[in-house]
Amino acid sequence: MQAPELRSRLPRSKVVIKHVDVVPSKCELYQPYVQRLAQALKGHAGLEGFQVWTWNSRPNHWTVFTVWRDARAADAAQISPELMAIWDQIYEYSASPNNQSIFRRFDLSP
Repeated sequence: MQAPELRSRLPRSKVVIKHVDVVPSKCELYQPYVQRLAQALKGHAGLEGFQVWTWNSRPNHWTVFTVWRDARAADAAQISPELMAIWDQIYEYSASPNNQSIFRRFDLSP
């Protein structure tokens, strides 16, 4: 298979990573928010995966990973009123408001 043909077949996934640094005294508020976020994300076209990670030594820090089929699906979710409302609640007591990074696959082919 030649390089241009291979490149055209590579996935065009978009990964969005959001970090949430919660005020420690408010940690107990966040489990329901994250559950609502998970339910809301499941209804969005193009979602390929969703995970929430935390540190054992800092349970008030969470990193939310979402993987989208492509940029269009990720962008549509970012402006969804439902998801925006949930993120507003999540960031209400956060020390890191709207800490978001967006990644794309790096093409190593020549």
